[in-house]
Amino acid sequence: MHRGELSKVLADGVDIRFGAQVSGLEQDEGGVRVALADGRELEAEALTGADGIHSAVRTALFGELPLRYAGYTCWRGLARVDQPAGPGVLSERWGVGTRFGMVPIGRDLTYWFATENTPAGGVDGDALAEARVRFEGFAEPVGTLLDATEVILRNDIVDLAPIPSWGRGRVTLLGDAAHAMTPNMGQGAGQSIEDAIVLAVCLGEDLGASFRSYEAARMKRARQFVDRSWSVGAMGQWENGLARWARAWAMRLTPESVMASQLTQVFRVLVPELRSAGHR
Repeated sequence: MHRGELSKVLADGVDIRFGAQVSGLEQDEGGVRVALADGRELEAEALTGADGIHSAVRTALFGELPLRYAGYTCWRGLARVDQPAGPGVLSERWGVGTRFGMVPIGRDLTYWFATENTPAGGVDGDALAEARVRFEGFAEPVGTLLDATEVILRNDIVDLAPIPSWGRGRVTLLGDAAHAMTPNMGQGAGQSIEDAIVLAVCLGEDLGASFRSYEAARMKRARQFVDRSWSVGAMGQWENGLARWARAWAMRLTPESVMASQLTQVFRVLVPELRSAGHR
């Protein structure tokens, strides 16, 4: 699903106020006061910081926390190509310190991503032309996807190393603000939605206690995805020939039942989490 379409669904019927950058916060037993960059101040009973990997709410709680560069950069784009790897097939190809993946997202549209080991902070000139050179070693339909792409985004891949706490008092964190992960398992948005569901179930009259229950239910699982995403990405970027040979054989020899079990661990999650939070 296109991220913009998901945002529209989530925003339907919700009062969203733009241009409200957080610059600081204070809290006491009565509530939370949030200072905005334009000088305004908001008051609320509690605050959920769902403001992304560069979270101002997290910084206000715990100070500046460094992000980790994974050692590779990602190029991403949308191509008007229908099901390039077959109906309903998601495909990822691994090269020498490079990868190229493609995901059909409906209406004759395919999302693709490509990675390469490179120093952080690089800038492209002609992004499309450079992408063709960087990934020319991959077979079709890679070339077709690049030819059908108009705009490419380039981002260094970073995450947030697991932190020991997500909140204090009447303030908690959610999504990338709490557990930003590399995109190698496709679980960034998924884990944020899980956060929201568990938080909603945990809410009660004592908001501070409710937040701590939510955090206790979610922190272990979210950290697993941070760690696994980092490890999967590192393995996918291997350059050593012997290591890549062993990786290929391991993938071939892994039974489908094992892969299915791993996917079950990813998607069947809410019941045990809610029970651990004291809910049925």
